[in-house]
Amino acid sequence: MTAPFYRLILALAFLLTTGLSLLAQSVTVETVSMPPGFDPHEIADIRQDRQGYLWLATGSGLLRFDGYDWRTYQHDPKKVNSLSGDYIRTVCPTRDGRVWVGGWGTGLDCLDPETGFSTHYPLTNRKDYSFEENAIASLHEDRQGNLWIGSGSGLYRWEARTGHFIHYAANPRDSTSLSHPQIQVIYEDRQGTLWIGTGDPESKTNRGGGLNKLDPKTGHFTRYLHHPTDTHSLVDNRVLALFEDSRGTFWVGTGGDGLHTMNRQTGQFTRYPYQEGKPLKLSRPYPKSKNMWEMGSNGIRFITEDPMGAIWVGTLDGGANRYEPASGRVTHIETPADGLPDFNLLSACRTREGVLWMGTIPGHLVKVTARTNPITKVENRSGVHIFREDTAGTLWLGTISGLIAQHPLAPASRTWLGQMARQTRLLTDHITRLDRDRQGNWWVSTWTNGLYRYQPATQRFTHYQHDSLRAASLSPSEVIGVYQDRSGRRWVPTAGGLDRMDDLSGRFIHYRHDPHDTTSISSSSCLSVLEDRTGCFWVGTQAGLNLLDRVSGTFTHFLPWNVITQLLEDSSGTLWVAAYSGLYRYDRVGKRFLPFLDTRSGRALPFVRALLEDDAGNLWATTPAGIVSINARRNSVRWFGANYGISPGEDFFFGSSYKSRDGSLFFGSMGKYFRFRPRDLLQSQPIPPLLNIAALRVRNQPVYPDPHGPLREGLAQAKTIYLSHNQSVFSLDFAAIDFRYPQLHQYSYKLDNYDLDWRPVGSERTANYYNVPPGTYTFRVKAANSDGVWVEKAITLLIAPPWWRTAWAYALYVFTVVGLFYGGWKTLLRRERLKTARNLRELKAEQVLEMDRLKSTFFANISHEFRTPLTLILSPLETWLGGELEHSPYRAQFQTMHRNASRLLQLVNQLLDLSKVEAGKMSLDTQPVDLIHFLHRITASFASLAVSRHIKFQVSAPDGSLWVKADTDKLEKIVTNLLSNAFKFTPDPGVIVLLMRVSALPAHHRHTAHKAFLLAEFTVQDSGIGIADEQRERIFDRFYQVDSSLAREHEGSGIGLSLTRDLVELHGGTITLTSEPGQGSQFTVSLPLELLHPAQVSQPPFHPEPTHSGSPVTVHEPVKILESGPVLSEDVDEASPNAPLVLIVEDNADLRQFIRQSLKENLVCRVLEAVNGRDGYRLAQKYLPDLILSDIMMPHMNGIDLCRRLKADEKTSHIPVILLTAKASGESKVAGLETGADDYLTKPFGVRELVARIDNLIEGRRRLKARYRRQVVLQPKDVAITSTDEQFLNRMMTIIEHHLGDMAFSVDVLGHEIGMSRMQLYRKLQALTGQSPSDFIRTTRLQRAAQLLARNSGSIAQIADQVGFSSHSYFSKCFLEQYGKSPSEYMVAEGGSTP
Repeated sequence: MTAPFYRLILALAFLLTTGLSLLAQSVTVETVSMPPGFDPHEIADIRQDRQGYLWLATGSGLLRFDGYDWRTYQHDPKKVNSLSGDYIRTVCPTRDGRVWVGGWGTGLDCLDPETGFSTHYPLTNRKDYSFEENAIASLHEDRQGNLWIGSGSGLYRWEARTGHFIHYAANPRDSTSLSHPQIQVIYEDRQGTLWIGTGDPESKTNRGGGLNKLDPKTGHFTRYLHHPTDTHSLVDNRVLALFEDSRGTFWVGTGGDGLHTMNRQTGQFTRYPYQEGKPLKLSRPYPKSKNMWEMGSNGIRFITEDPMGAIWVGTLDGGANRYEPASGRVTHIETPADGLPDFNLLSACRTREGVLWMGTIPGHLVKVTARTNPITKVENRSGVHIFREDTAGTLWLGTISGLIAQHPLAPASRTWLGQMARQTRLLTDHITRLDRDRQGNWWVSTWTNGLYRYQPATQRFTHYQHDSLRAASLSPSEVIGVYQDRSGRRWVPTAGGLDRMDDLSGRFIHYRHDPHDTTSISSSSCLSVLEDRTGCFWVGTQAGLNLLDRVSGTFTHFLPWNVITQLLEDSSGTLWVAAYSGLYRYDRVGKRFLPFLDTRSGRALPFVRALLEDDAGNLWATTPAGIVSINARRNSVRWFGANYGISPGEDFFFGSSYKSRDGSLFFGSMGKYFRFRPRDLLQSQPIPPLLNIAALRVRNQPVYPDPHGPLREGLAQAKTIYLSHNQSVFSLDFAAIDFRYPQLHQYSYKLDNYDLDWRPVGSERTANYYNVPPGTYTFRVKAANSDGVWVEKAITLLIAPPWWRTAWAYALYVFTVVGLFYGGWKTLLRRERLKTARNLRELKAEQVLEMDRLKSTFFANISHEFRTPLTLILSPLETWLGGELEHSPYRAQFQTMHRNASRLLQLVNQLLDLSKVEAGKMSLDTQPVDLIHFLHRITASFASLAVSRHIKFQVSAPDGSLWVKADTDKLEKIVTNLLSNAFKFTPDPGVIVLLMRVSALPAHHRHTAHKAFLLAEFTVQDSGIGIADEQRERIFDRFYQVDSSLAREHEGSGIGLSLTRDLVELHGGTITLTSEPGQGSQFTVSLPLELLHPAQVSQPPFHPEPTHSGSPVTVHEPVKILESGPVLSEDVDEASPNAPLVLIVEDNADLRQFIRQSLKENLVCRVLEAVNGRDGYRLAQKYLPDLILSDIMMPHMNGIDLCRRLKADEKTSHIPVILLTAKASGESKVAGLETGADDYLTKPFGVRELVARIDNLIEGRRRLKARYRRQVVLQPKDVAITSTDEQFLNRMMTIIEHHLGDMAFSVDVLGHEIGMSRMQLYRKLQALTGQSPSDFIRTTRLQRAAQLLARNSGSIAQIADQVGFSSHSYFSKCFLEQYGKSPSEYMVAEGGSTP
């Protein structure tokens, strides 16, 4: 190969290194289409509001633009709240969300953007106002929130507080006023100074107008005008544009050739005139008209600045000039080739993200995107796979069309390039990889031509290719690179498998996919290899990631079916995997790969092509959407895409990434590569988009703010949307406003509590929901601009339930359900309770029946046991009473014994009858009987009782005879029990009537048709105490007594009426009761009896005999006759008058007589008797007995109450009381003793015990009185007395002490003061002290005298006078009797001396 050929190759290689690098600054000019069918005619003003919307004042109405959609506001003559006109000259969005609109000839309007309603504001209060006052040319909101209005009649300021406009007029005679009435521009600089540009742009002279500066304190203006002789004055007075740039330069544009900068301190202007021979000098754009003064309106219409600091000057009929202050460069933009649709520029506005908007008179909207890009895009004729720097600093590019060297080219690099050209085709091959091993050798991988090794020492290339005849040759297809592990072994990933190279032999060991071997590599198409710091060897393929065990040659698979484009271990030792499905990091603890998600969007990175770490630890990745930066903490992501010159869908190559020695990063793509310094790129702050919820629609109908509607305020301010249940179909529109590349924006939305996950959205930017159930939701929308900056906005939705699903309704439902449940529960509970009560009643009835049965059995058994002893008692008594004891003094006692034994026998027989009835063993033993004669015989036995009680007893029965068949025994018991009950409860005197009636038995009551029956009715009526209503139901119950208290007046067992009812029912009859308390009672018995024919009773009259029960039929329950009045014993005169007096209180006459007789025979005492507690208390008050013996159960007053009253009375509290009772329980005994009773004796008792107890109590009181009678000092507590007696003695001694020196004090005076008669006082003191009252007084005086003598408190005579003795000799005599010593001897004996 000749030298010229080599030179040609080298020249070609150098030529290939000179790729075209774009300018660091780029400007894009494009035209934005207007709404379909809308002809704006002109765009006079452009503004951006705080939400980011772009507002355009046009000749056909007002427009709002969000980067996607237009909204039009025009005058509608049918709507009073529409704009006043369509010719809009200026627009001003204010910070309160309103938009002020200035119409040319239609005045000032204020627009609510949410509702589309506008309100007209006249500048003057006059009804007639001029066109100039309605020609609004400029609007401005200052820093304080004041609205300034520039019109054809001057300047106005809107007073929001008062609703008035303050007018600043032009006065030619006042130099401090506006210089001209027609306002063209209002501008506020950074210092807050307000500048007013005036003049008529249509005027062809430059005289009218001028620049004005407002002094806000005085309201005066400073004028800046054109002076023909002053080159530092304005060129033209028609001031149309004002602007202060980022460097503080104040620009002024006027009509004519009027581009100026102004020194605001000196007020001087610097002019920049147009020079036709120097079009690139700073000036206004050259107009089409050669004479600038020919048309005044073609002056400078705007001055503004783009994000790179360049100044734009726009004019009518001349396009725009772009001036770069740093370089002084001026670029003229005028023709469609420059991007401008026409050259008549009228307005401009720079939005927050740096986009410059320009409006033209035909109505075109021009969008200018200018940027300074830290990313350098280098065009290349082919794609770049790999970047490498050699030791000399030369950068090598491995491209699709060959290996390229970049300047500067060192000598060694030139040598290598020359050898490459001579020995290989690498300058034209498809280069995939360029690697250098630790031995300094270079390895060049190609797409179709195998692998090259270059040894700098020998300057020789070794070529490795696939040889189908040699199994140990390089695998076929593309070679991806060469990787040398820590042991020095070289690994070659290829599209045909992973090869390991043997350096000595040059042979290759292959690792290829075997579908039958799960431990083989997941795919033969390998893309990257890496040995991490732990020694793990990772292989990335087209079908997943593999971990190779280099000892066994087996693989463990991860991330299956994923295209693994690159592997990277960062400075912290974390393994990162770039893959088709995103970016992954290796969790070494869990031995799994975790996807890395964008921290703001929550999404995985799309198809990561290449991965790199910079010097600061930031990760950089290439994706189709641009370049991604992940900070060193791995918690923040930044995107660099279209805004930085990276086209959407950029085709970055797999693994094409490189960091140069100076820290710059390189990423290869098809036909180009990108280069930047990470620090420079990260210093540029991203601009987040402004996210708005633009509209709400319910059932596809727009919703506007309404205090009573879903939107209570505008969507920009609203926090909550209120929907009813029938508004559950709704839509929400949203838009992220960033005008640079809105087509690259990304959106996701989610309705919390409804959506399970975020919903990505396409170009519609609308969230549609259907039939959302009532509840509280939060609508959240996220958006990202072309920089990948995510923002989020949320609003609450309250969907009210229908009235039947409101809280009140549910409360009502709950209340109803609870009520029903409660009612049902109560019903069930009531039913269960009734059932339980019924069961309990049945159980109790069964228990009662069982108890009754047991009681009846017991009573029957015990009654049978009683009958034998009673027979042995009654039979001898009847024998003795019949003859032997007829004249015996003990006959009365035997009669008492016989009477009580007979009563006991009657009770036993009743118990036997009850037991038979309950056992169902009692049956009727009917015999013929003359019913009338039988009735008279029974009633005759009560005649004597009626006479003794003074009771009128009447019997009324039919005359003659009436023979029936009846059980005479049971019939007699029925009648007898009724009469006994009547006599018992009828007081003396009274009336008792027995009435017998006979009637025919009704046919339906007859037992047989061939026998005659009659109905015998017996009625017993008395004038007794009667029975109360509540007691009538129980009067026939067994053992029930109307009065069961201790003080009842009538004795009884409660058996008689119960047995009577059972016997009546045994006959098939009925018994009824009619009674009124205090009026008496009436018992009626109806018995069906078989009537006998006279032929059936041929035998003699039947006289019933004693029944088989052994009891005489004439025996009835005795009625006790209560005795009244005190009864002294018969031998009272035989006893000593000083004998103890014993009061017996007992209602039973036999027992009372027995106790009296027993005391007579065994004690020397006097006896007083009472039949009840009331009489006993009266006698005790009157006679003050020495002892009271009382029963407990008595009429009128029981023994317990009697004892309590006696012990509480001073007169009787000292009397010992013995209580007698048949109740032997401990509780009854304690109850008696607690009332103050001295003893308690239960019945039956022995006479000897009774006499001993009485004698002990009387004798004990006598000994106590004798013991304390001669005590010197008597204290009440020294006597065994009750608290009442103690109080009595204390009171009595207090009275005596009070009258101790009164010689006239007597027993009568003492009794009067203490409230007792002389006799009562005598008996009381005798019982307590054994002394009479006079002796007690004398003893007390002598005791006090003894005390005084012992203390030597005076002479004997003085002491005698002090203690109430009028006679000193009588005092000495009484003292000697009391103490056995004279007063003088007593004084000496006690240690005193005689005075």
